[in-house]
Amino acid sequence: MVIIAVPSNKDGGLNELMNSRFGRSPSFTFVTIEEKKIIMVKAIQNPGSAGIGKAGIESAKLLKENKASVLIVDLLGPNAANTISSMGINVYHASSQNNEQRLYIKEIISQYLEDKLEVLEGPNVEGHHEN
Repeated sequence: MVIIAVPSNKDGGLNELMNSRFGRSPSFTFVTIEEKKIIMVKAIQNPGSAGIGKAGIESAKLLKENKASVLIVDLLGPNAANTISSMGINVYHASSQNNEQRLYIKEIISQYLEDKLEVLEGPNVEGHHEN
């Protein structure tokens, strides 16, 4: 069994668009996969999205609390990447836009199941410093 977390817009879910930002995404959609089939989907509001700082670290804690073992993300900063790596969560990259079309969570999960996503070894954007 694998639990996949994807940053999502609005309330989340398979029919919602992926959010390009990790720490500031409004919600996360958690998809449980067993034998290459979706067996459960839940969406949780991201408390880190409204914080003044450390949004990536707070969002990473949410992933751990919900037992995610895989994260699929578009943009990931260094603080979040280090925290996620220390938690043993595998990270894959999916662009939030594909040929100028925004991607839905269900499409991204399909790409994962078809082994079409690249492993993300570390951050792919610079850190954000908020005063």
